[in-house]
Order: sequence, then structure tokens, then C-alpha cells
Amino acid sequence: MHTALLNTQAARGPAATLAELIEALRVEQVRGCPEHRRTPSDSPAVCAERRRILETAH
Repeated sequence: MHTALLNTQAARGPAATLAELIEALRVEQVRGCPEHRRTPSDSPAVCAERRRILETAH
């Protein structure tokens, strides 16, 4: 799971709503895919999963 999602869940606990998780993903999308700015927790699979979630959330 991506850092933005983990941060959202950490802030809200298990009660983080789907809307909050989607918003966290959108913020990350605006910042750009992590493959363009690597961090230890990011991978191509994480970026692909983020795109899949965003596409199915619309």
C-alpha cells in the first residue's frame, strides 16, 4: 500500500473512509507517479495498483 494511504489510515485508524483513501490517491496522482521520484516503499506494482484503484473509483 502506498505511503499516502498508510498515512491516511494511520491518521484515521481502520475507520478511514473510501473517500479519504481516494483523496489521498488523487493527491499522490497530482504529485506524480512515484516511479518518477523513487522512495524505498514505492515500486512499479504500487504505482499500477494506484492507477487501478483510481480508474475503478470513477
